[in-house]
Amino acid sequence: MDKDFRKRFFLICLGGGLVFALVFFLIEFGTDAISLLNRALICLFGGIIWAVMFYFIWLLVAKLQKPSSFENPKAQRKLSEHLTVRGQPCRLSCQAYINYGKGLRQEICESCICFEEEIIHIAFCHFGKVYSFDIAYEKVIGAVVTDDNILIVNSAEYGNTVFFVKDPTPQLKELLVEKGLYLDVDDKMQEDADMQITNRLFEAAAERVGSAYFEFQYCKKSLPVKKLVKAGGYGCWEEDSILVHIDNDVIFFKNYRKYLEPTNAPNGTNEFCYYGVNYYTKEQTAQIVERIKEDKPPEYEVLIKWLERAVTDYNGFYFMGI
Repeated sequence: MDKDFRKRFFLICLGGGLVFALVFFLIEFGTDAISLLNRALICLFGGIIWAVMFYFIWLLVAKLQKPSSFENPKAQRKLSEHLTVRGQPCRLSCQAYINYGKGLRQEICESCICFEEEIIHIAFCHFGKVYSFDIAYEKVIGAVVTDDNILIVNSAEYGNTVFFVKDPTPQLKELLVEKGLYLDVDDKMQEDADMQITNRLFEAAAERVGSAYFEFQYCKKSLPVKKLVKAGGYGCWEEDSILVHIDNDVIFFKNYRKYLEPTNAPNGTNEFCYYGVNYYTKEQTAQIVERIKEDKPPEYEVLIKWLERAVTDYNGFYFMGI
């Protein structure tokens, strides 16, 4: 818990206890003068005890609160039932997350990637319903597996499909190599670097087409850090945000990932999340600006200009995952 917020909350509890004591005293005893002072002290003492007890109980509940997680056992069971009913032999199966939906229907979904003999069968559970689609190996342009458990399958039909693989194994890369699909990360980065001749790394919100973007978004609320990442201090697709398209993710993270760690995540850790909310305070943002200015990564001028406003005009920024 933020130290300043803890002090403010304790004062709120204490003030609430005193108000409670005063109201209770006036309602219960009115202007009765018999033992007035003793009764007043009893009410005051009771109010303070109530305030202190409430404060420490609140601290205990906050401490025991479990970190948020995308794990969904019910969805996992439904996916398992789907594959059982499908009954197709699978050379390799991977459990993963996939981002699906738009607006209020957007969700980080449990998914399963099944590498069958002729196709990649992809099933995911979105708001309790199982959806699936197939990608034929012959339609796959290339596939990339990064050190951060990200699998990107680029196909002629679906474009870039991005997964966060929970527990990648060496067999995943071996299978992709065997099928002639595997594209080395350095090769992919070179491809993306070549694309930068015509495609910019950072785009304005007004240029957005679809939802396959990472978003840099200003934090416009002044709340404790935990509330900013948990209680809706952010929106989606703000007009003054800048975006990074998923097609440019490899070159972006190769050059900028190191500046985005450590972060402030909803689960209370400092671990960066590709699929969730990452928040950076004014102080963190100022440090990021100085590091980027020193290193001068590709198109850093665009990002620096945007980040400087996050320090001077706003309360830091969010980096919103796919």
